[in-house]
Amino acid sequence: MAEAILHEMTQDEARDVRHLLSFPPDSAAGIMTPDFVAVSPYLTADEALTQLGRVAEDAETIYYVYVTEPDTGRLLGVLS
Repeated sequence: MAEAILHEMTQDEARDVRHLLSFPPDSAAGIMTPDFVAVSPYLTADEALTQLGRVAEDAETIYYVYVTEPDTGRLLGVLS
């Protein structure tokens, strides 16, 4: 049944799900989502909120917003 569902997904989604299924189901990697919301440290608060509004509908849940360096993706901070 799982393979039938995976075949209905886009290739990217199916690849992500297969990767997650490779972990034990009770492990952190098996439970967590690989998706996250990040903003640039160069945005104003208003710009960051506007960006969050654009991605909020597609995000699973936004508990934290990660501030990352745009060029490197390096984590600079976390907003709750």
